[in-house]
Amino acid sequence: MVLRRRCAAQLVVTFMGQFGHEMCKPTHLCGTLPTIGLLARGRPGRSSGLPGEGGRSSGLPGEGGRSTGRCFYTRSGRAVTGGRDLQSSAACTQAFSEAVHAAWQAALSQGSQPERKQRRLH
Repeated sequence: MVLRRRCAAQLVVTFMGQFGHEMCKPTHLCGTLPTIGLLARGRPGRSSGLPGEGGRSSGLPGEGGRSTGRCFYTRSGRAVTGGRDLQSSAACTQAFSEAVHAAWQAALSQGSQPERKQRRLH
């Protein structure tokens, strides 16, 4: 929080499921890009593949609302265990990459750049 204030950084919450990821996956983006807000997306509907009190995450429903068959994690009460496909959940989608590129393009076309503070050398 202190670092965010000192750098004039913004915090944006987005959901990777809105960019074509197999999981709903809330993601916090923090940065000084003036157009970082363009990356904000709301949470997908309740059919997001997030298990409630117990169950497994197999990602967002595939075609026709069917499960993708992948297992990112299982949840039992308060315990969460990584599934066989957990590592692949870290991948960024092309749609997200394109959205980040578009946000940078928008900032550059507005003539703005992230604010940079001068560092003092002791």
